[in-house]
Amino acid sequence: MGYADDLKRLGAEMAASYSARILGIDAIRSDTAKLLKDLQKENAARVKDIANLLKGFRVEHKVMAGDLEEFLSKNEAARVKETRDEIKARMDAVSDLLARFAKEHAVMADALRKSLAKAEVARVEETRDEIKARMDAVSDLLARFAKEHAVMADALRKALAKAESERVKETAAAIKARMDAVSDLLARFDKEHREMADKLAATLAKDETARVKETQAEIKERVAKVSALLDEMKSEREKAASEWLKLTEAMARVRGKAVPKPKKAKAVAVEEVAPPVKAKPKKRLPKLTGKQKNILSIVKENPDGITLPEIAYALGVPFVTLAKDAKKLMDLKQIKKKENRYYPA
Repeated sequence: MGYADDLKRLGAEMAASYSARILGIDAIRSDTAKLLKDLQKENAARVKDIANLLKGFRVEHKVMAGDLEEFLSKNEAARVKETRDEIKARMDAVSDLLARFAKEHAVMADALRKSLAKAEVARVEETRDEIKARMDAVSDLLARFAKEHAVMADALRKALAKAESERVKETAAAIKARMDAVSDLLARFDKEHREMADKLAATLAKDETARVKETQAEIKERVAKVSALLDEMKSEREKAASEWLKLTEAMARVRGKAVPKPKKAKAVAVEEVAPPVKAKPKKRLPKLTGKQKNILSIVKENPDGITLPEIAYALGVPFVTLAKDAKKLMDLKQIKKKENRYYPA
């Protein structure tokens, strides 16, 4: 029974405590509502006060603006007069400053003029002495230069005379070596050309489309190789010509003669071949172009044989432009070819 009483008492206390809390919450709610109402009244009063304050500020600002405008209109004449007086005072100060500057400038110019007039004679004498000293130094320098130049020219003349035969031999050997190299290049070119012709003949049996593609690629590759070969041969020929020109110039300077210019083959004029007379038929001579006649003339002038690059050098043209004409002359039995050299037929 003790537990039941305690439980009953605890329930009564909880109920009383809950009723008390409810009453407390109601009181707090009532106080809060009253406080909010007071705050709303206070805020309304403050808003009204602020509105009145702004209204009063506008009125005071308007009054102050009117007073300021009236003050400015009254003192305008005084301000204008004061500004004019200040400008006049500053202009007077500037005028005084310019006058003092002009006076001081005149004094300084007069003093400078007297100083320059006094030192003019001394400056002229000093300049003349300096010019004379420099002229003497230049004369000495030119004399030393002429003496040293004569000594150097004499030594160079002796060295050139001593080494002339050696230089001639060395240059001739270099030219021969380069010509041999050119001949080897031409031989390789002919060999590759024949190989290309054989390969081209072999590919003709293949399918047309494949043969065209393969032939185009082959031609492109060969053209690139031939271009590189021609560039190399052109460079070698220019180097040989340059070396030979240097040698001839050095020899001419030693001998005191003018440098001879390289001879060029004379162009042979193209002659018209008269038509054969029907009454007396004769053996018709082959028609030759001007270039072919030039080639034939040079070959005849060299019965011991001459290479195509040598013919091109004599004519002053690239040797590749002569290959077709040389073959035409061989077909006409005008010249013959043995290895890489051409001979009269």
